[in-house]
Amino acid sequence: MKNLIGLICLFSITFFTSCSKDDVIKIGEEFEVKIEETFAFEEGGFEIKFIKVEDSRCPSDAICVWEGRGVADLQITPIENENTTVQLATAPSLVDSLTKTAVYDNYIIELIDLLPYPDTNTTNDEYSVVLKITNQ
Repeated sequence: MKNLIGLICLFSITFFTSCSKDDVIKIGEEFEVKIEETFAFEEGGFEIKFIKVEDSRCPSDAICVWEGRGVADLQITPIENENTTVQLATAPSLVDSLTKTAVYDNYIIELIDLLPYPDTNTTNDEYSVVLKITNQ
């Protein structure tokens, strides 16, 4: 009986601490998404998944002629529609129209940072993006 009570207490503590309010994406607050990770944005009725990164920023342990930039591809999955992919860049380019922000369904999704800043040994599975969602 003591083991059963102990097990119930352990389950309760684990369950209630894993459901903290910090896990919820809130309007105007920054949050970090790792590559291949999905976050639900309940207020907007969609999910965001960081699906791909292209990073041409000059590695911190190298000397470069060009500053470079990072581009993050985010897959947005609304509750009732098809997926949409948006690309956010750390810096603008003359070649395309990518920026640090994208508008989706009356929300602005902003790229705050692309982490880590690369060195010559950085691999794609180390990346994450810091995002912020605000009302348009």
